[in-house]
Amino acid sequence: MYKYPKKTGAVGSLILAIVATLLVNLPAKASTYDQQKAFVDLRFGMFIHFNMGTFHDAEWVLPGQDPLSFNPTNLNCAQWAAAAKSAGMKFAVLTTKHHDGFCLWPTKFTNYNVMKSSYPHDIVKLYVDAFRAAGVTPCIYFSIWDRNQGIAKGSVSQADLDFIKGQLTELLTNYGPIPLLVTDGWTWQMGHNEASYQVIRETVKALQPNCLIVDHTGMTEPYEEDLINFEHFTVPSGNAYASTQGNSIMAKWFWHPGYDAASPMGLSSILGRLNTCEPRYCDFLLNCPPGPTGQIGANIVSRLAEVGAAWSPNPSRAALPAQPDPLEHPVTPVSADATSGTAMNAIDGTTDWVSGAAVQTLWQSNSGLPQSVTLDLGSIWAPIDMLTYMPRADHTGDVTTAFVTTGNITGYNIYASTNGTTFTKVAGGTWSADKTIKRVHFTPVSARYVRLEATSASGATYAVINEFDVGSFTSKPTIGGGVGVVCQSESGIWDTGGVVETINSGWTGTGYVNTGNALGAYSEVTVNVPTAGSYTLDFRYANGTTTDRPADLRINGTLVQAAVSFAGMGAWTAWSDVIVTKTLKAGNNTIRLTATTASGCANLDKVTVQ
Repeated sequence: MYKYPKKTGAVGSLILAIVATLLVNLPAKASTYDQQKAFVDLRFGMFIHFNMGTFHDAEWVLPGQDPLSFNPTNLNCAQWAAAAKSAGMKFAVLTTKHHDGFCLWPTKFTNYNVMKSSYPHDIVKLYVDAFRAAGVTPCIYFSIWDRNQGIAKGSVSQADLDFIKGQLTELLTNYGPIPLLVTDGWTWQMGHNEASYQVIRETVKALQPNCLIVDHTGMTEPYEEDLINFEHFTVPSGNAYASTQGNSIMAKWFWHPGYDAASPMGLSSILGRLNTCEPRYCDFLLNCPPGPTGQIGANIVSRLAEVGAAWSPNPSRAALPAQPDPLEHPVTPVSADATSGTAMNAIDGTTDWVSGAAVQTLWQSNSGLPQSVTLDLGSIWAPIDMLTYMPRADHTGDVTTAFVTTGNITGYNIYASTNGTTFTKVAGGTWSADKTIKRVHFTPVSARYVRLEATSASGATYAVINEFDVGSFTSKPTIGGGVGVVCQSESGIWDTGGVVETINSGWTGTGYVNTGNALGAYSEVTVNVPTAGSYTLDFRYANGTTTDRPADLRINGTLVQAAVSFAGMGAWTAWSDVIVTKTLKAGNNTIRLTATTASGCANLDKVTVQ
């Protein structure tokens, strides 16, 4: 049965059909290489720094500003798009949230957003609609570091990860295909371990399989990202990695007083950057900051038109060369141990090059090889079939040359274990001493512990690891090995007003649970897991309304997350997933969703526990 009054007439039916089509007809997943190739073929894009800093003469505005101070008096995203198109730009990236945490969309997770401002409109929607209408592909920038929310190094909690996932879910669900997510304040601020790269990557790829992720790392090798971002320096000569280079047409990233009368980057400089980037498979991302009116200054608009008249892509450039295999499905370790040295330095995910200063934490062993670092993944995961190793990234000369190689591992063994006592060798061999990321594929195994042993190193009797990680190149690892535990909702219990139905297609098992249309309506399943630990709960649901049907999540009678969002999808046959990570005890666990509104819960098909 429907849980809201049916729309009648041709208009209502058309609306439902359009919404359902938009939700289920996203492009099929392409290979990572095909996505990378499509991106570098865009060649030229517009970076748009427009956020709270625009109105406070600040690059990193302090958090907690009065939302009413965000007050564009004549916002015109179509003007931005027309300026980009005039320059020959094929894509754009908007700062949906910068480090201070102010959001340009009506997020449900914080009141520090545009709907509380003097301009209460969904700017992200205005942006994507305007750029798509102009034939320019919209992409988004999102800061993981959120000073308003307190998400920062040394304090990232499970609630913080849920917050990040919730906001990314909004951005990657409500605005159509987004082929590129640019993250910031992650590698160089808190690291990819504390704010789990596994959790964030899997969230993004589940929502939009064709969305590439690029982090602001300032590195010259792609590690835990799909592209390289050259923000602080020019793409190196001979680069063949899919990448992007960001520069601003003005002195800084955000608009500042005086910019409307200042001279933008010269035409010859812009053309020089384009002509440098293009043969190196690097898209040039030129930042063009709108001012407080909400429009890009006439001086910048004029310069962009000049670029468009003087430059066009080189059709004879060869196709993007084959790219290194990415670690498609990483598993974030919970801890590490080492025979000597500081083991966590090898897995904290902290590495960058920021304005001439290296930000890297290195594991360095004592003298006398072999030496090793052992990862604890927290649970037994399978399949584990790939390891990547990043050598040190410091240098003695230019940021893109003369890399230090002392201590880089040249001889290695890889071992795996399920119990931490008995280890089996899964791979071994030699590596060159250079700066390139080393990637090792091996026969898939189940493992909780993975050990990287250095048997020899470049020019030293000690070994150095900048970072290393493990996971799977082939398929998403799950806890316990193999397929996760699946609990069909109809096999559980539910409120007396609920019913098992099969009338809306797309369900699995023998049907789905339609709870009562009432506050407090619930659906509960019991799941058995072999060991206590952190598990991913994947709720498959349908919500044919256009409004949220939030539900409190209780595990073993304890409220673990209030008002979990089950967003409206406009059609009862459009099934989706809500994914959360929670702690379960060994043995049986009851998992209950309880409606927090009079509409009841969404239709619940199953819960998959991994």
